[in-house]
Amino acid sequence: MSNYKVAFATGSRADYGIVRNYISKLNADPEIDFSILTTGALLASEFGSAIDIIEKDGFKVDFKDKVDQKVGCLHDTVHIMATVLDDYSKFFAENKYDLLLILGDRYEIYSVSIAAAMHRIPILHMHGGELTIANYDEFIRHSITKMSHFHITSTEEYRQRVIQLGEQPKNVYYLGALGAENSLSIDMNNVPEELKDLHDSFVVLFHPETLNSQSPLKQIKVVIEAVSKYIDTFKFVFIGSN
Repeated sequence: MSNYKVAFATGSRADYGIVRNYISKLNADPEIDFSILTTGALLASEFGSAIDIIEKDGFKVDFKDKVDQKVGCLHDTVHIMATVLDDYSKFFAENKYDLLLILGDRYEIYSVSIAAAMHRIPILHMHGGELTIANYDEFIRHSITKMSHFHITSTEEYRQRVIQLGEQPKNVYYLGALGAENSLSIDMNNVPEELKDLHDSFVVLFHPETLNSQSPLKQIKVVIEAVSKYIDTFKFVFIGSN
């Protein structure tokens, strides 16, 4: 009997980092032929070529879809989506999977999902049913939900929202947030020294509103102005991400 062929599609360190521990278990299962499909910033040198992390973790990478990462306007974003859709359609035409794991709502992963759905590859969608106000992540996430066969949500509320979208309750599982679970097993050797010494601190997370007419630069300036009064009483550590 042949192994169950499963793949996880990823376009950034963000989604890979969340599922890293989970997919390690799948990768170690002798009955599963597990691999990674990549695109987006993971393959871009300007974002640190994070694909190297995946390969060092011991995962087999079946596909590296390198696309232009220039995103100066919405047309650039749509162009990337169109390129990824075409590339993955060609790939799925010749490479079949029993299950494709998709996390979240990134635009390039949306294209991967469309290609997989059209080629009749079952999708398991993680973190569906959530809300992101004033972002195109919102309609992308719900669209991926409608293309998926199975669903893993991070809360019961989100599970009910996926069911409200018309998905079969028996295929929607509330298992909690993988990122929260990961925090229980942090390798302190990977934590920057300046973060280990922080006390009486708080974290400010900024996510640009992509459906807002204001540029992300103007939006982040508002955030900086809001926290500027704490500069003299708190130590600030800025960490970039993609």
